[in-house]
Amino acid sequence: MVSNDNLELIFFSKYCIIQDIKTKERIGIVDVEAGLYVVCLQNTDSFCLNVTTLHDDADIWHLRMGHLSAGRLEIMKRQYRFISSKNDFVCNICHLEKQRKLPFVNSKSRAECQFDLIHVDIWGPCPSVSMNGNRYFLTIIDDYTRYTWGILLKNKSEARNCLINFIELVMTQFEKVVKCIKSDNVVEFKMDNFYASRGIIHQTTYVETLEQNAIVERKHQHILNVARSLLFQANLCEQFWCFVVKHVVYLINRILTPNLDNVSP
Repeated sequence: MVSNDNLELIFFSKYCIIQDIKTKERIGIVDVEAGLYVVCLQNTDSFCLNVTTLHDDADIWHLRMGHLSAGRLEIMKRQYRFISSKNDFVCNICHLEKQRKLPFVNSKSRAECQFDLIHVDIWGPCPSVSMNGNRYFLTIIDDYTRYTWGILLKNKSEARNCLINFIELVMTQFEKVVKCIKSDNVVEFKMDNFYASRGIIHQTTYVETLEQNAIVERKHQHILNVARSLLFQANLCEQFWCFVVKHVVYLINRILTPNLDNVSP
């Protein structure tokens, strides 16, 4: 459905309805011919379509130059006097051009018990190698409590052993079993034989769909934002980031969070 100040266009596969946007009165119907919605000019006397702008010289130049912005057209107009521009022109196509992706629906599902579901991801490489030689860190989040673990890594290949050790730690220290692991499609988390031997379900995201792993992705953003603030506050060089990340994770686990009704993890 497309609308302007006066008219509303409702598109269907075989026709288009034109109606008044306020009274909802039907003004006309446009048929489809060869895949195009064709308006018969002899029948348009009873209603006024917003096509007069197409005859405006400034609007034509906007379309002709590939929907160029008014600012760019003004600059071109200084060199080419025959080009016209208009700052108040509103194009109904430009907003579609800038749309990158449809909104992603937030998931409201939640694990029912500790370690029923954990989210894992690797951040890095960091442009600056830390004082301990780290360039990555592994983030693990329990979906139920939102408690976060941050494990520093020198190489991404270390993440596999760290995840296995974490699963063993959960069994020994908490007497719990990790039932499901959610991650992206990095090869470090592809351990089908190990998951099968422990009865663990491994959920992976679709390619280039980071939103499906949003909990840990947002946690990375949270950790890095606070870490940068602390580095600037202390006037430390970037090589200290490994200590700052560990400290930030410590703080996050003790700060009240709306995800838990203002209780700390």
